[in-house]
Amino acid sequence: MRYENRIKEIKRNNNDSKLKKQINMNEIKKDFLPFVSALKTAILHSQLKAARVVNTELVQLYFVLGAALSIKIKQANWGDKVLENVSNELKKELINIKENE
Repeated sequence: MRYENRIKEIKRNNNDSKLKKQINMNEIKKDFLPFVSALKTAILHSQLKAARVVNTELVQLYFVLGAALSIKIKQANWGDKVLENVSNELKKELINIKENE
């Protein structure tokens, strides 16, 4: 019997002194721990799902950037410093991007 039902039963008998004695703490823990475990599983599952979505989006972005840069480099003349110029412009525009050191 679940502990909620036992509480109701004891209250019906109007014997509050027996309440603490008859509620088994193991029953509460038995219901509580699976509940917490289910929450933990849901959180971890959502974190993993979010990471996959982010990684997929980043791979697609890097592919598009690489393809666009490749085309631009092929169109440029020798010494145009395409990558250096693009990098400098992006750093100005996107201040929060950190340089790989």
